[in-house]
Amino acid sequence: MKKLIDLKENLIPFIAEKTPSTVIWKNKSLPLDSEAIKSSTSYLISESEKISIFTGRELSHNEKIFYAERYGGGAISYNGGGSRCGFDGTWQVKGIGANPLLGQGSVHIDGELTLTEAIREVLWGSVMEKLLPFGAVPTIALLLTDKYPDGRVNPGVLSFPLALLVRKPAIRPAHFCRAPYYRCHESMRSQKHDAERIENVIGEVINCLPQPIEITENQWLNMPKDEKAICGLAELSKRLATQIAFCQSRHLSIMSSPSNCDMEGRFLDFHGVTSIFPTERQEPGSSFVQLARSNEDPPLLLQGLLDICFYLYKYKFDSTFLFSAQKTISETFNYNYNKTYWIESLCIAGFEREFLHSIYSNPDYASIGTDCQKIINMSPGIFSLKLGICQAGEHPAIPMLYNLIEESGSLINNSSQNKKMVKTHSNSASEKFKYLCHDYFNYKSSSSESIKDVIGKMKLELSRRLQARKFMERKSIQHEILELGKNINEISKNIEEYESQFVKKTLNILK
Repeated sequence: MKKLIDLKENLIPFIAEKTPSTVIWKNKSLPLDSEAIKSSTSYLISESEKISIFTGRELSHNEKIFYAERYGGGAISYNGGGSRCGFDGTWQVKGIGANPLLGQGSVHIDGELTLTEAIREVLWGSVMEKLLPFGAVPTIALLLTDKYPDGRVNPGVLSFPLALLVRKPAIRPAHFCRAPYYRCHESMRSQKHDAERIENVIGEVINCLPQPIEITENQWLNMPKDEKAICGLAELSKRLATQIAFCQSRHLSIMSSPSNCDMEGRFLDFHGVTSIFPTERQEPGSSFVQLARSNEDPPLLLQGLLDICFYLYKYKFDSTFLFSAQKTISETFNYNYNKTYWIESLCIAGFEREFLHSIYSNPDYASIGTDCQKIINMSPGIFSLKLGICQAGEHPAIPMLYNLIEESGSLINNSSQNKKMVKTHSNSASEKFKYLCHDYFNYKSSSSESIKDVIGKMKLELSRRLQARKFMERKSIQHEILELGKNINEISKNIEEYESQFVKKTLNILK
């Protein structure tokens, strides 16, 4: 597989200046030298070099060349790629300043990264590395500089210096997508047009795609290019669909897009992660907006892959390839998204994955995953409290599903009711859920567990997965960050403990 440094068409050089900093957090799972990382990555773009391309002039002793990454896809505003990151050939540094790819009228016009954003990314990056089926691009370290937002400290107001987030570089699907809304500044007008970039780089995508596990190394190496492109894109679509469905079933809005994942299916860029758990929704309006934004993620990811199919057809293959590729990628993405969402939603109710995989193709259960998620998506306070479904602060799905599980357990011991239930195919969600419980109890009967024990485990799992998670809310994280300390030494001392506890508590609920 290619490395980012090999994609010369996507790299725009610029100059950054050495700045004092302190490493306040580093990834303990990786053998890293803090001083070496700081020496390589502690740089910011000076005011005179903002949105400027390196012209070949002689560098001063405290200057270094970094590269901005050209890419496209949805959700990058008017930028031509990553507008506040720099790649030095080894590491990617986020928060380095406004690089040449910043678009006119875009967000992040200063290219800065606040400490709050950086810590959110550290927290969720650590969680996603351990939680997601295909993992996350590792965050390496977090540096705190001596520079402040807007270049000044506000007297009497607690403010933190600017942060630099260091992570491993990654080739993203977006590196092979157009940036059609890019509004470049004058400095970029001398560079290749975005369409020319794609024409030159699109052939490299075939060498960046993941190899499916069922295909041998020899088969993969000798596969015709068009077939390899379809096969690799299908594998990538399977991984991305699985990842995003995994997040959505856990009520996490990722703000994902072709630029927030890599060619192995790993996710990155987690400062925008939001918990949209039903019991924490404050009012219907914002709840609707949060859910709507979350539902935009899967189409954005799929569209990025379909765009790559189009560019391959346009510059490398023929129309036969386009039809076959887009059909295969769409079907693969939708199948894996629906299956993962269905299985993970029902896992919340206490069913084992092995059982759910075994009955997924049963048409009688086609809608039960969605029905279960609708119950789990209920917000308390609108009508559930009035109806006495739940107590204040409790998720209404817990008592509702408890009752359905217990009713199913009592029916399976009654032979006449048991036979009647097996023959009944009701359209109601509650009856379908009880029917599923009935089959699950029969499935578990081959083990030494009693129905009572199985029910007990299901209820424990349901309570664990639907327990309160206010600590995941943005405002709670913001509060904790403010409590980390008022100086670098205090923050550095406390952030490691906070990250460790946050990851532990989050995985205890979501995994």
